[in-house]
Parts: sequence; C-alpha cells; structure tokens
Amino acid sequence: MRERGSLGAYSCLGKTLSYQEWDQLSDQFAAYLHHDTALVPGDRIAIQLPNLLHFPVALLGAVKAGLVVVSTNPLYTAKEMAHQFRDSGAKAVVILSSFCDKLESIISETDISSVIVAELGDLQSPLRRFSINFAAKFLKSAVPNYRLSNAVAFRDCYTYLSHPLPAQLETGSGDDLAAILYTGGTTGYSKGAMLSHNNLIANMMQLWSRCGLIIGEGVEEIAAPLPLYHSYAFLLHCLAMPYAGNLSVLIPNPRDLDSVLSAFVKHKISGFVGINTLYLALLEHPAFCALDFSDLRFCGAGGMALSTSIAKRWQHLTGCEIFEGYGLTECSPVVSVNLPGKVRLGTVGELVPETEIMAI
Repeated sequence: MRERGSLGAYSCLGKTLSYQEWDQLSDQFAAYLHHDTALVPGDRIAIQLPNLLHFPVALLGAVKAGLVVVSTNPLYTAKEMAHQFRDSGAKAVVILSSFCDKLESIISETDISSVIVAELGDLQSPLRRFSINFAAKFLKSAVPNYRLSNAVAFRDCYTYLSHPLPAQLETGSGDDLAAILYTGGTTGYSKGAMLSHNNLIANMMQLWSRCGLIIGEGVEEIAAPLPLYHSYAFLLHCLAMPYAGNLSVLIPNPRDLDSVLSAFVKHKISGFVGINTLYLALLEHPAFCALDFSDLRFCGAGGMALSTSIAKRWQHLTGCEIFEGYGLTECSPVVSVNLPGKVRLGTVGELVPETEIMAI
C-alpha cells in the first residue's frame, strides 16, 4: 500500500480514491467498528452495496477489524436478505439507504445489532455529495422512507477519529475465515461458501499468473461492471487489482449502458471483464461501437457461457480477444481460464496453476 500510495485504486461517479486514501479511510472505519460497536474479531458483517467507492472501504475496514465479510446482493428481496443474514450469522450490516426499507421489515428476524447506512454520494466532495443525494432522494425517488432506530451514517464511520485502531488488534490470517460469499442460488436459496484468507490469496495469485501475462502493474485502468458482491468481481477488483496496484473503475449499474460507455470515454480502459449478455448489449450499442479501443488489451468472461459469435464480433470491433474462464464460488472462485495467444473459443481454457480437476 505504501509503495503505491499515490496511485489510483478505485474510481466511481467522477471521484478517484488513491491507495493511500483507501488505506486511511478503511483504518478509520475499522477503528469505528472496534471502538464504537459490540463487534469482536470473528463476527460477521454483511456488505450490501452496489459497485461504489463505499464497498472497498467497508471491505478493507472490516478485514482490518478482524471481522468476517458477508457479501450480499443489493437486489435481494427482503425474504432473501432475511435468509442470508440468518444463515451467515451476521451481526452488522453496511447497506445503501435505497434498501433500508427492506431491512426494516426483516431486521427483527436476524441477529443484526449494528446498522451502518450509506448514502449514494458518500466519499464525494461536499457539493457533489449533496447534489447526488438530493437527486437520489427527491428527483429519482430512489430512497424510500424507513425507520431503523439503531442506524448510524457510514460517513460518520469512515471519518471516525475518536480513537485509533489498536496496533496489536487480533485479526484473521491463514486458515481463519475471511469471507462468506454466496452462490448464485440456481437450486434454491443461495448457499454461503466459507473462504479463508489462504483460499482467497492463493486463488488471487492463481488468477494473477494468467492476468499478469498481458497486463502490467500500476499502469492499468480496469472497468468493473460486474457486481463486487459476486465472487469473480470480488477476487479481481478487491484482491488482484490492488495486488497489482491498478485502478478499478467501478460501474454501479451495468444495465445502464451509457454509464459503461462513459467509463470508456473518461478513462483509458485497458481491461474489461463482463458476461455474455453484457458483451452482446454493448455490441448492439451504436455509440459504444464508435469508441477508440486502442488501449484495450485484456477482456475476460465468466459467470455464464460466452457465445462464440459474440466473442468473434467483440474481437473484430475492439481488436481484443476475450479470455473465457470457469469457476465456482466454493473454489474462491477461478478454476480455469484461456491463455493469451492460445484462446480456444467455446472452451473455458486451461486450469490455473496448482489446480486438479476430475471429470466424472
């Protein structure tokens, strides 16, 4: 973190956090969790946020406080939220105000005692924060009325200065539980995969052994349209890109294709990871097809099968081939990926290093 402190770590809604700022804000958030809540190392904290600057600050702060992160889909219904919070044993939640009415309806069914409410404009400059929050609440009606008596503002937590984070605080490491990431729920309720620090670090290094063949360190700007609560984007943008000192350009709502377009216009996007349906939607967007893709060198696909025809159209448009891979949440999640210069369309590529697989 110190070596790359001045480099950009995350950018969203026109604001860029450097690695130094990310480190400091997460320290202050961790100090709040340690001193002003009843949470102790090993307790579970749910993060229910879209792709905003808030997510990496909350994530790193929770880890520094020794907590186990429970990554929660922002689009969950109240019933799905209740199931996951009970199943994971979450005692705290960081949640966007837009979802707080659902939390209000089910919080009594859970063990959650600490509620931290984030506003869309948090971490922006004062004037921009006011305009974003005003628009969200009064112009777009995106913030419903709710009443959560024990809630505190996320902004008060990441600006916490009352007490420093103890230098010798016991935090998790090695085979200690680091995160509970939930599966897609295709066979019913989503199931929590319990991943240790070693699980996540090992898989991050396995993924980087492939990414590092084509992208550099400290120089890349990687678009992040896939949700960070999902294991694939979580690994790539919360672990692999920080490891490499690269910038992740967070896109809160990839269904808003103009916001994806804007990321390419405002940044020199050199990497992009999506799914089949997103690639298709962008290929059908006339303004996107008119962009300059000369900086683009790395494109990945996972989460669902990539159509061969879409892969060919994307490469024809951008000059960049798509490296399709395969993984599952229980594997942290990457299992295999195509290699640069050896892409076989319609396949998920070769196993990442130190991986064994059995076909039955």
